[in-house]
Amino acid sequence: MKTKTIIAIAVGVIVLFSFGATVIVKKVIRARRATRVAQWQTNETIWKTNQWPQEREQEIARIKSRQLVDETTNAATINLRPYINAKLTDAPSCWKGNNDNNLSELPAGRNIYAGVPFDVSGSIQLTGGWLKKHYHKTYPVEVTDIRIDRKCGQLHLLQGNSYLAYTNFGVVVAKLVVHYDDGTFRELKLVAGQQAFDFWCPLFQTGIPAAFSYTAPGTERAWTGTNPYIQKWQPVLTLVLYKTTFDNPQPDIQIDTVDFVSTETITAPFLVGLTVE
Repeated sequence: MKTKTIIAIAVGVIVLFSFGATVIVKKVIRARRATRVAQWQTNETIWKTNQWPQEREQEIARIKSRQLVDETTNAATINLRPYINAKLTDAPSCWKGNNDNNLSELPAGRNIYAGVPFDVSGSIQLTGGWLKKHYHKTYPVEVTDIRIDRKCGQLHLLQGNSYLAYTNFGVVVAKLVVHYDDGTFRELKLVAGQQAFDFWCPLFQTGIPAAFSYTAPGTERAWTGTNPYIQKWQPVLTLVLYKTTFDNPQPDIQIDTVDFVSTETITAPFLVGLTVE
C-alpha cells in the first residue's frame, strides 16, 4: 500500500512539474514573440521614414529607365484583344462591385517594358483558389488557341499574379503551352519566386527577405503603379508587373498557337502582354 501511495505521489509531482514547466515555456515563448514584434514595429517605423522611401524611388527610377529603349530585333507584338476577359479598369482581385484593385494606371496601347514592346488592352485573367473562395469569382483555368503563326527565338510575357504567398515559392502557378506547326508542344513554366510574384510588391530591400528581390534570369520588374485599394490597405507596397522572357525550345518550327494555363493553386495568374522575337 505504501509503495502504491509513493508511486501515486511521485506521478502527481511529475505531472504538476510538467504542467508547470509547460506553462513557463509558453510564457517564455509569448514573451519572446512579443519582444520580436515590438522590435519589428520599432524598426518598421524607422524604415518607413528613412530607408523605404529612398529605396522605392530608386527602384521606380530603374524600372522607368528600362521603358525607354526597344532592345528587341524584329519583335512582333501579339494581339490579345480577342482573348481579354478583364479590362484594365476591372478588379478581379476584389469584391464584386468594387473595382478599386485595378490596373487603370497601366497605359493601353503599344509601350516598352523592360526593353520589350508590348501591346496592352486588358488582361487575360485565370482562376485561383483565393478568387473562388473569398471573392466568389469564376475565371477560366486556361485560355487557349492564342494565335502566333510565326517562328521566333524568344517569347516575352508581361504578366502578374494575385495572392501569391511567400509559402508558395517554388510552386508552378501558370504555364504557357506552345503548340507548333508539326503537332508537337512544349510547356514554359511560371514558378512562384522565380518568374511569378504577387502584383502587390515591396520595392524596398531593408527588412525584407532577399527572396522578394530575386528574379530568375529573363524575368524583371517591368512596370509599377498604384490603385485606390492598395493605397487603402497596404500603402507601403506598390503594384508591379513583370517581364518574363523564355527561349523558344524549337525556334526553327513555326508556332501556331499558345495556351495560357493556371495550375489551380491559390494564386490567380494574369497576362497583359505577349511579344515574340
